[in-house]
Amino acid sequence: TKANLSQARLRSAQARGVTFSGANLTNADLSDAGATGSTFIKAILTKASFRSAEMQGANLSRAEATGANFRDARMTAAVLVGGQFNGASFRSAEMNMAVLTGGSFHGADFKDAELRRTVIAGVDLSHAKGLTQDQVDEACADPKTRLPAKLEAHGCANIHLIVHRAGPAAWPAPPARPLPRYLIVPRF
Repeated sequence: TKANLSQARLRSAQARGVTFSGANLTNADLSDAGATGSTFIKAILTKASFRSAEMQGANLSRAEATGANFRDARMTAAVLVGGQFNGASFRSAEMNMAVLTGGSFHGADFKDAELRRTVIAGVDLSHAKGLTQDQVDEACADPKTRLPAKLEAHGCANIHLIVHRAGPAAWPAPPARPLPRYLIVPRF
C-alpha cells in the first residue's frame, strides 16, 4: 500500500487481515491492536510499538523493524522471514509456531518469549539477548542457525523443514473458448 502512517496512533485498532505491505509505520503505536492475519511485507516498522498486540498469523516478511516493540504480543504462527529485527523487543511475546528464517536479529530481546515449535532456520541469533537453552530446546532450529555462546540448536522430531524459493509467478492460462449455445424455442 506504501501508505505513510509514521507516528500514527492506532492503539487498540481493529486491523484484522489488513494489508500494510510497504507502508511506513515508523514510530507508530499499534499497542493492543488486533492485527491477526495482517500483512506487513516490506513495511517500515522502525521503533513501532506492537505491545500486547494480537498478531497471530501476521506476515512480517522482509519488514524493517529495527527497534520495534513486540513485548507481550501474541505472534503465534507469525512469519518473520528475511526482515530486519535488530534491537527489537520480543520480551514475553507468544511466538509459538512462528517462522524465523533468513532475518537479522542483532541485539533483539527474547527474554521470556514463548518459542514452542517455532522454526528457526538460517538465522544469526548469536547477538540476541535473553535467549535460553530451554527456549531453543522448544524451538525447531537447523544447523545453519547461529546462537549465543553455550546454546545448542536442535531440530524437532517429526518436523522436516522444506524451503521452497518461489520463482517468478506465471500468468494463468486463458480460459477455454466457450462452446456454442443453441436456443431451442418450442412452437405452439
